[in-house]
Amino acid sequence: MTTKHQPLFNINRAQQVAFVVFDVDKTIERLWNIFGIGPWQIDIRDYTSTLDNAMIKDMMYRKKPGRFSYRMAETTLGPDGFILEYIQPLSGENIYIDFLREHGEGMHHIGWHIVNSQEEFNKVTSMLEGQGFPCLQSARVYASQMAYFDTTSVLNTLLEVSYRDPAKKRPAPHGFYPNSTADT
Repeated sequence: MTTKHQPLFNINRAQQVAFVVFDVDKTIERLWNIFGIGPWQIDIRDYTSTLDNAMIKDMMYRKKPGRFSYRMAETTLGPDGFILEYIQPLSGENIYIDFLREHGEGMHHIGWHIVNSQEEFNKVTSMLEGQGFPCLQSARVYASQMAYFDTTSVLNTLLEVSYRDPAKKRPAPHGFYPNSTADT
């Protein structure tokens, strides 16, 4: 007799893998030139931004209010929309700089972007923490809310859960590569 397995969390499809690097621009140039990976959208997530829709807000780092900035590049791979992301920390204490200090460059987290509402985001966050996976960092960025959980004991990496509000429009990226017009 076979019993039906009910997992605590049904993460049936990761939608992103993210790496932390010292220099996003050099990394994506190398990936483009050697492997043809791209094109890339480039963004700067900066808490000092005066543009309300581009500001990173409500930052938490290890259960305390945080202030951090980072530069990121992302591209979509394949027909299913899988996202490859590279993050370069710019300022403040955050889990990206922690990772670089401890491990150097490398894979940082798996993104699970299948949360469909703010209520579901709150429920999943509570459930993960209740199961012993602490939230290490969270913030609101553009029309999204994101949280990173320490799932290294099970996944050997962090898990990002995010909710993107479909009613809010994400602003245009800072630039693109190749033919980047990104701010430096």
